[in-house]
Amino acid sequence: MSEVFVIGGGAAGMMAAISAASLGHRVSIFEKNDKLGRKLFITGKGRCNITNACDEMDILANVVHNEKFLYSAIYTLSPSSLVDMLEGMGLSLVEASVGRHRGDVKVNLVLYRQGGISLDDLTQAQKVLRPRLELEFDRESLSVEISSPGMSRKIKDQREYEIFAGRGIRLLIGDDWINGILAGSDGNEVLITQDGKEKRIPLAEIRKAKLD
Repeated sequence: MSEVFVIGGGAAGMMAAISAASLGHRVSIFEKNDKLGRKLFITGKGRCNITNACDEMDILANVVHNEKFLYSAIYTLSPSSLVDMLEGMGLSLVEASVGRHRGDVKVNLVLYRQGGISLDDLTQAQKVLRPRLELEFDRESLSVEISSPGMSRKIKDQREYEIFAGRGIRLLIGDDWINGILAGSDGNEVLITQDGKEKRIPLAEIRKAKLD
């Protein structure tokens, strides 16, 4: 184990510190401002922006001035790279929400692993995510709750059709529910199998969906 000193507690400095700490090094951050990650507090209306589920060009297209300044950073650490931190552990980030009450912060994370989440998975996820969340909110006393999606979770985002591939699913099409095994999605259609036969269903036709 080495002693690592990071000069500057901005977003880049904090990510460098997290990376070094994840490798087992003892890390100290030196920052002249009164809090770490000061600019991060203006993002997401004060909420925790773990990532944006869009590609690099969409992000750059929404930069008001001088988007070329972000080329290097965006293409070095893309939005999907943050999700990859968990996927490298065999976990998928299904949902993240943040609540505030009288100054206290509670972070709720829904993680998924094919076959179920174990205690070891939860412990490892805490080790990876908690330092990032503590830096985001500039406090060590925040509450982090990690849970699994549950047996009959309602699908809330198109991305979940990929995450839960292989699970049983119920889809409400018009006034009728249909059952099948979820095989994924291409962004426009959901693919399920019924009695060994594949069936494609346009996303626009799905009124509700939940795991079965």
